[in-house]
Amino acid sequence: MTSRNNVPHAVCIPFPVQSHIKGMRQLAQLLHHRGVHVTFVNTEFNHKRFLKSLGPNSPDGVPGFRFETIPDGLQSSDEDTQQDIMLLAEAIRKNFLAPFRDLLAKLNHTAGDAPVTHIVADGWMSAFTMEAAEEIGIPVVLFFTISACSLMGYIQFPALVEKGLVPLKDASCLTNGFLDKVIDWIPGMKGIRLRDLPKDMRVTNPNDKYWKYCLEAIQRFVKGSAVVVHSFGALEKDVLDALLSLLPVVYAIGNKKPHLLCIPFPAQSHIKAMLKFAKLLHHGGFHITFVNTEFNHKLYLKSLGPDSLDGLPDFRFETMPDGLQSSDEDTTQDLISLVESVGKNFTAPFRDILVKLDRSATCNDIPPVSHIVSDGWMAFTVTAAEEVGIPVVLFFTISASSFMGFNQYPTLEEKGLAPLKEESWLTNGFLDKVLDWVPGMKDIRLRDLPNNFITTDPNDVGWVFCLESIQKFKRGSAIVIHTFDALEHQVLDSLSSMFPRRLK
Repeated sequence: MTSRNNVPHAVCIPFPVQSHIKGMRQLAQLLHHRGVHVTFVNTEFNHKRFLKSLGPNSPDGVPGFRFETIPDGLQSSDEDTQQDIMLLAEAIRKNFLAPFRDLLAKLNHTAGDAPVTHIVADGWMSAFTMEAAEEIGIPVVLFFTISACSLMGYIQFPALVEKGLVPLKDASCLTNGFLDKVIDWIPGMKGIRLRDLPKDMRVTNPNDKYWKYCLEAIQRFVKGSAVVVHSFGALEKDVLDALLSLLPVVYAIGNKKPHLLCIPFPAQSHIKAMLKFAKLLHHGGFHITFVNTEFNHKLYLKSLGPDSLDGLPDFRFETMPDGLQSSDEDTTQDLISLVESVGKNFTAPFRDILVKLDRSATCNDIPPVSHIVSDGWMAFTVTAAEEVGIPVVLFFTISASSFMGFNQYPTLEEKGLAPLKEESWLTNGFLDKVLDWVPGMKDIRLRDLPNNFITTDPNDVGWVFCLESIQKFKRGSAIVIHTFDALEHQVLDSLSSMFPRRLK
């Protein structure tokens, strides 16, 4: 029998936000599966949320995998809200070392437990974990939940400072083309512009607290005993090879395919475009789960035949109810009814699909869902993605100009231009009013915008649905638009300054 003192014991501590916690927990489960004794460290705030979500007994019953908590030093806040990232960064620097040091001492003096042999720390938690590890003479492995390209981008921050490129001179650099400057020195990455690097460098204040936090953490990356990156060789080979020359030891742990859950708006044109996009992603090496409503899935099978979905083990379909009364499969569903149902009935069954796929990943050889690719008008997916801590990519089947037009709706409402005051505005020339504030679009009239704002009812279902969806656009991890640069260059450039990223 193996002595408990000979079992490796890893203390795993994530950055205390949901996506980082989920990524670290998946790594911890892999280590535990390989025979490593794991102590998983949450902040008290996040552990309460964990218990509230999964139940008070959820951490029980797994020998060799235990949970511990440390305080974050912040004032108590509503458990249903996210903590402020700036306050968290400050707390990590000032408040985490002492309780983490106490925890290590407790673990090393608990009778019957294996002593701590390694710390597996989120790369952004190195400020205190390295100091604590050095005090007791054990190695620290730095785990990054980001891609190899993102990690390489962060590593360039000190060089950007040295070359005088950041912090930005003033806010005009965000819109005057400065961010299009090509950075030609990054190993393993060609044609990279400033705007393609992690956006934490887009500051004008050299004393910005989060900017300084990033710079200090980056200086410690090379001091880890090893670096683990959430990627895999086939996806980022050149960058991973380049990282090996910069960091001590680099492991890419994403050996399974990334798993994308694609969900279109349940109307034919949206489904067709999302299906084409999903096929492109599948061809690029992604595992795809495509979600249709039960109504549209029956139409699909009726059109292409009952065997049309066979023979693709890594491209699968799932269905969910739409909450509407049964209707003739040969007719188009009422758009207003669909819009209302998306807002009221889709969240719960979509959550159920996420849970089902997560369990399948545990029991079968199916990768866990790593991203949601959602039609931009299915805004409930943003909330669902945030709940499980995975990125959501918003896909729009419209042009960049149309997308920009929809983004003006809140401004139209603010300026009293929409909803229309009375029906006479439809014919009295009011719609010919020129809007001179729309970025990247000149001489645009009201009538040139998407016509969903043309209503006199402020409670119009379509109008309210658009406004609520638009509020969530910026919460997407990325935006995909059905267009290309040569066609809408100016609008795309303007959109890139409004959103964290944009794809075409």
